[in-house]
Amino acid sequence: LSRQQRLLLQRMRGRLQQDMQRLDYLQHRLVQRDPALRLQEQRRQLDALRQGLARAVNARIHDAARSVAQYRHRLMVQHPAQAVAQWRQRLLTQRQAAERLLHGRLEQERKRLRELARTLQAVSPLATVARGYAVISDAASGAVVSSIKSVQAGSGVVAQLRDGRLRCTVDAVSPQTLEQAAPATPTDPA
Repeated sequence: LSRQQRLLLQRMRGRLQQDMQRLDYLQHRLVQRDPALRLQEQRRQLDALRQGLARAVNARIHDAARSVAQYRHRLMVQHPAQAVAQWRQRLLTQRQAAERLLHGRLEQERKRLRELARTLQAVSPLATVARGYAVISDAASGAVVSSIKSVQAGSGVVAQLRDGRLRCTVDAVSPQTLEQAAPATPTDPA
């Protein structure tokens, strides 16, 4: 009877343990199949999907905005009005440079012309005449007499002075130069 009691007790305990395990399993399955829990899990998944979708949409919008900005910039750089404005600015810059260059060149030429005029004035027979000298020319040919070899005694010459002309006849020809004809400097009788 004791032995039967022990066996019965063991079987009851085993059966009770099996039933407890089965109850735990069923309870676990019930929790897993609980509509509220499943709905809560699906809400969490839906929120995660919503956040991922929002991030993806924002990233696409950001990329699209960046692409639009790049295309807008390229369009502005390549826009005909922009090119015309750049060419206009280049043309204005080149025109100003050409005007400066022309102005400088014109000033150089004016300076050169003034120097040439001074040089011409210095060697001009009119300047020589204005200082009190005369230009002598042959009366017959009009050629300037620059040497005694081109005239003889009795030849007719014209002397051009500052205020008119003199018709002259050569009395004599002498090879004496201005340096030789210059008066001697007086000496002190000390």
